[in-house]
Amino acid sequence: MGTEASTACTDSDIAVLMETTKSWAQSVTDQDWAKFVGYWDENAVLMPPGHQSIEGRDNIQAFVQGEVGPVSAFTFTDWQFECSGALAVVSTGFDAGTVAGKHVIVLRRRADDSWAIIRVIYNANG
Repeated sequence: MGTEASTACTDSDIAVLMETTKSWAQSVTDQDWAKFVGYWDENAVLMPPGHQSIEGRDNIQAFVQGEVGPVSAFTFTDWQFECSGALAVVSTGFDAGTVAGKHVIVLRRRADDSWAIIRVIYNANG
């Protein structure tokens, strides 16, 4: 499966969504928590495997800092995009060195045309 897009996603949307996703992942690799939290909406929800949902970007940051060990790099595969108005859904496969899996990221367009993460759910491949 390659890169797929709905007709509602423009090429520009896809480019920005891909860059946002990669930069967000890089902030985890760099352990740049100030940058990391900036990608999240204030009321975002993270739904990690084996845990209750984590609400709010400060709680998400605390969880990731405490639960996610060092990550050497993220590689993404199987990009898929869906856009509708101010919302976008990005799903990919990922390899973070010690774990490979898939995730779904829901983003909302901000007034400045950047995208804020509002939901993330992920799990490891079996």
